[in-house]
Amino acid sequence: MKCNFEPEKSTSLDDPGRLERFFTEFNRRHFQSSLPIPVLRFNTRLRSCAGRFFPGILGENEKNLIWNLYTSTIESREFRALPRIEIANYLIELDESPRLIRDTIGHEMIHYWLWYQKKPHGHTPEFYEKMRELGVPRFNSVPKNSVNRVWYECLGCRSRVSTLRRYSHKVACTECCQTHSKGEFDARFELVEVLGERAVEGEFG
Repeated sequence: MKCNFEPEKSTSLDDPGRLERFFTEFNRRHFQSSLPIPVLRFNTRLRSCAGRFFPGILGENEKNLIWNLYTSTIESREFRALPRIEIANYLIELDESPRLIRDTIGHEMIHYWLWYQKKPHGHTPEFYEKMRELGVPRFNSVPKNSVNRVWYECLGCRSRVSTLRRYSHKVACTECCQTHSKGEFDARFELVEVLGERAVEGEFG
């Protein structure tokens, strides 16, 4: 069943506070307010998917996730990078923008919720079960991609890049390698070609 949210006050569509309001409402209704608020932001460069979730990265001396249970916020000093949810800025320009942004937040929150529980946080059976509970879709609108471009997807963060020609050698996601492997090539973040319908069909991260 889809959520019926209270009408919002008039605000700019790209107001970052909008993301936090959607997050807080989903958190209260479907996650028992158990999820600390991660970094939430719009991404003007994200064009290949409607949104994506990035897990946090623990500090070198930390073995367990440390959460501030009193303020429901993340203790940033325990992390080299905070978990974050990014929403594609282009959604602001589409019809039914508030609904699309809300659906995307809900979808990415499921990834976050699974990760927070230290479970596999991809599109697992548990993910789909929770997705049905929230009433958010599997796919969302993305800009039309040129059929002449070749699309690649990172095995780690699932972000996409496109080229006019196929790579002749193995390549990896620059952002993931810089974050996790000190800028060195890491096969965990190899870019693999996206084939078939997934190359042109809109998709969440």
